[in-house]
Amino acid sequence: MYRDEMKSGLVIALSIGALVASASGGSAQTKPASEARSGSSVGGVQAANPFSVPPAVRRLAPDEIEQAMTAYRQAQTLTEAGAFAEAEALYRLAAGIFIDSYGADHPITLEILGPLIGNLMTQGKAEEAAEMQERALGGLSAFYGADSEQAVTARRRLAMAYLRTETPIRAEPVIRRLIEAQADDPQWTAINFITLGQMLNTANRPQEAEQALRQALSLIDGGKVEPRLAPSARAQLADSLKLQRRFDEAGVELRRAIEERGFGPGGAEAGNVFAVDWYVTLADILDSGGRGASEESLSVWREAGRRAAARQARVADRSRRREQAGFAHVFQTLVARAWARAEADRSAADGA
Repeated sequence: MYRDEMKSGLVIALSIGALVASASGGSAQTKPASEARSGSSVGGVQAANPFSVPPAVRRLAPDEIEQAMTAYRQAQTLTEAGAFAEAEALYRLAAGIFIDSYGADHPITLEILGPLIGNLMTQGKAEEAAEMQERALGGLSAFYGADSEQAVTARRRLAMAYLRTETPIRAEPVIRRLIEAQADDPQWTAINFITLGQMLNTANRPQEAEQALRQALSLIDGGKVEPRLAPSARAQLADSLKLQRRFDEAGVELRRAIEERGFGPGGAEAGNVFAVDWYVTLADILDSGGRGASEESLSVWREAGRRAAARQARVADRSRRREQAGFAHVFQTLVARAWARAEADRSAADGA
């Protein structure tokens, strides 16, 4: 849900298309910032023409344009295959071509950095991604306007980058600014409140997290937002309730999230990363609620172990390199815990 940090291929293609026109003798529109900011409103933010930009320092030669487009396409292919380090080198090559022609702070250059920033986040280089996105947000806000479509997208990417650093609290003012900017769009408002709840849980502020998540769920349950957002919101709400030691309520919310997402016992998507996480969390909730090693708790641990085994099999498959690099390290501890508990349960049964 939160993978918006990866740049839209359409915008990249349009930006490169503008350069092709420029190199072939055509002229891209070069309106001043005041004119660039005037445009239609999309999703509660103002849309600006991506071609309403200053001229390049120098025109790109046709072979440079082709080199940039080829590097970008190859990087996308490598990304799909999970070869993130190789893709990073090609994204940097493509970005370097734009920087050489347009300058590092040109709005087109800053937008072109989107795929590279997403690549760095996927590799766990969140701090470098955040620094790059801070610069992009500053430049795009200055040119298009603080509430423009480009600036809001950049602000959203910055929040996601901050959330993956060792100091996720930096995301709070960014997310709250997004809530203000997109207050007229229920879908994005719900997403922003879910993201805020996630951050507040991480910061051990569960009461505030609960408030944000219930605001998101009020929009979802009220039919104003796509119901597909509900499981994620309920799982985060379960985390905040667990932190407040309201274990019974947390269990109810997490079970509902599991049901809504289709992760019931023995169900489909056995190795899904969220399924592993949610079952381990549910088992923790049941144990913490005073039930101890009850049959209910053990059955949840068994299901977590089954899904962890399926997850590990998927990660081990070389054709799943993308998932291995992007997610396996995050859930390694969860998988180990689920396996250990399931094995202990089997040993206890054998001993009996």
